[in-house]
Amino acid sequence: MRKDKDKVIALRREGKSYRDIQKIVPISRATLSLWFRGIPELEEIKKGIIEREIKRRPEHLKAMRDGAARKWQEYYRRAEEEASNEFVVFKDEPLFVAGLMIYLGEGTKIAHLNVANSDEKVLRLFLKFLYDYCGTRQSDVRLWLLLYPDLDIIKTENHWLELLGLGRNNLHKSQVIQGRHKTRRLSKGVGNIRLSNTYLKAKIMKWIDLLTDDLLV
Repeated sequence: MRKDKDKVIALRREGKSYRDIQKIVPISRATLSLWFRGIPELEEIKKGIIEREIKRRPEHLKAMRDGAARKWQEYYRRAEEEASNEFVVFKDEPLFVAGLMIYLGEGTKIAHLNVANSDEKVLRLFLKFLYDYCGTRQSDVRLWLLLYPDLDIIKTENHWLELLGLGRNNLHKSQVIQGRHKTRRLSKGVGNIRLSNTYLKAKIMKWIDLLTDDLLV
């Protein structure tokens, strides 16, 4: 072990960081810290390494951000390319068009892929679109409900789940709101179908662009 200690101290004197040393000698940071402790020369070297890392940090962070941006650009490019190829095949099929029109009217355009509606048939139709054209599995789907306090929560949840063919494992905690009007309320609240799938969200938005362009020619 003494030979390793002499080697890592020599590496430290060369100005190498813990990470650099560990690439050469497999040893824990705790052991390195213990061996370097109390050696004045190494304390000065440590300060120099910290100052060097601080100066490099903005460049390093920028490089990381640029790399992440390129990665996401390629990710969305592939999604849009795939969507374009599939659109040619699906564009004349009624369910495909219906699913996209539902999302155009009722879906979120930012953040999660989410469609909200008080009509269970609309959400059933959108689910069928997801299953048939998007490769979505039932286990991927999340349902959350916007309900009023005078509704029987369990009964209403079961009503939505049964009609949509979903199970309790698909259900997020329902949100209960007071509502602005005392009597004018939706009898079953509002259902929300949500998926955490940014790739699919990009494809759907591309399909919608292609479809609207196609219809407006």
